[in-house]
Amino acid sequence: MNRILLGGLVGAGIGAMVQLGAVDCPKNPFLGLGCVAWKAPGAIASGSTSGFVYGIAAVGGLGLLRRRYGRGDEFDWRCLTWGSIGVMGLFSLYPPTVDLANLAAQKLKETVFLGKVSQPLVRRAIGHAEGNLTVSGERTSLYYGHMDPGNGVRNFGYCSNQNRTADAKGADESCDRYIGQFKNKAIKELASAGINLDDQEAFINTLDLANQAHPRTFPRFPHALAEARKKGLTGLDAITEARVQSFGEGGKEATGLIGICRREKRPVTDEMCVAGDQRRRAKAIRAVLERDRGNSSAYAPDTPPEQAN
Repeated sequence: MNRILLGGLVGAGIGAMVQLGAVDCPKNPFLGLGCVAWKAPGAIASGSTSGFVYGIAAVGGLGLLRRRYGRGDEFDWRCLTWGSIGVMGLFSLYPPTVDLANLAAQKLKETVFLGKVSQPLVRRAIGHAEGNLTVSGERTSLYYGHMDPGNGVRNFGYCSNQNRTADAKGADESCDRYIGQFKNKAIKELASAGINLDDQEAFINTLDLANQAHPRTFPRFPHALAEARKKGLTGLDAITEARVQSFGEGGKEATGLIGICRREKRPVTDEMCVAGDQRRRAKAIRAVLERDRGNSSAYAPDTPPEQAN
């Protein structure tokens, strides 16, 4: 037990030194000193905790091997103790361990939405609906910045992030945070409306409305979709109808879209104006889903996306 504790303490020391050495601070001695003082406690705590666990695991694990296969008490313990510390040191110091941790975190991040609906799929679908990504996920010129035709705000990233960043750098992350906050509410409303949670199209259209419109709009969509299907509507017809009704009867709350149609003197009613935009977005989302499923006949990969109204 004492040897296992010793391994943990040595591991904690090595881990703390590794993390402290990895602190990213300015090279200016005055700024750097303050930065280190600020970040050091957290780095030491993180490194020593990880190192302690590595040390205990290494010494304890090899100690079990020694009991099963070892010969000669003192010689075996010396070899095993130093060998354990060496293994633990490699885990603490070898850069690929950091890469593996980052990879695991990324895999977790990619499945934060629902079942088979990964974050990259949500990005492509909403980005294509916005006109900022092609159906395959390639960035269009709009991705790097464009004026929102509805409210005049500068947009960046796959979701047209309403100027939540100064430029395209970090825009996608800001989109993930914004859309992600509505995930649980979307799941709750889908379940409440009796929509199968394996329905990728319904889920992504719900999130797309959360991104496009006022937060009061998207919770209505699952219920409107269930109602449209009860009326006998299917496919894009049901989704379009539900999206329009999510903006209130006849889409009357979609004032931004209606304003664009009126300003451009389009020969359509207000409801037709809203329906045209909502159907376009629903078709874009479906194209991404069909491509993801390998149905190449359901989309035109060389057709550029339309800019969202």
